[in-house]
Amino acid sequence: MAYGKSNIGGGGLRMLPGTDILITSNASGVSYTSMTKTLEYTLEVSGTYRVSYYMNVTTTGYDHWGRAQLYKNGSPIGTLRQLESDAPAQTFSQDVALVKGDKIQIYTQIEDPYTYIKTVISGFSLGIDMDIVVIKTL
Repeated sequence: MAYGKSNIGGGGLRMLPGTDILITSNASGVSYTSMTKTLEYTLEVSGTYRVSYYMNVTTTGYDHWGRAQLYKNGSPIGTLRQLESDAPAQTFSQDVALVKGDKIQIYTQIEDPYTYIKTVISGFSLGIDMDIVVIKTL
């Protein structure tokens, strides 16, 4: 199974969640009835990140659901998202605390193996707050 994989971050900063995009990536859709890893990044800087992704369910002529969920180091975290194939695509966001070396992943799933369905994840991003204020005490 091919999926997006990368290391990000570096240095001595601690990240705070925000809308300034640190990284963005697209991943392909999957057609598996069990939760399957679609995308993975390894963090090099501890902090809390705003993880966002755009989810769509595609099919030909049938109404079925697709699911996506964030995982950290191979374990599910947060909300299991589900969309019907006739629903409009949606963007989901979640703030996630991570430490150096953690892996943030997206797993996806479809309802039925007998129809042509894909849960498509695109527009994946990790957002931080770049408005860092430095205060010096005299």
